Amino acid sequence: MLSVPRESSMMLEGWFETDKGMEPFLLEDQGSFVEAIEEMVRYDADFGSTDMEVEWNGEDATKLAYDTVEEIHNDLRRTQKRN
Repeated sequence: MLSVPRESSMMLEGWFETDKGMEPFLLEDQGSFVEAIEEMVRYDADFGSTDMEVEWNGEDATKLAYDTVEEIHNDLRRTQKRN
């Protein structure tokens, strides 16, 4: 289980499918939702492209997580095209 302490009071938790099965995660004290999702994408590049359930401060944020991962990947593609 990935667990990353930070310095504020926001929390991202849930699970996502990997090649090895379901992997739970808990990122406490995140500065923002986007930063927490970026951390998960850095942890596993496939995060957001498999089945998952995500909560942000106890509220379902699964669709928002999928949308945010898509935007992160779109931004990376745009940056790579410019270089």
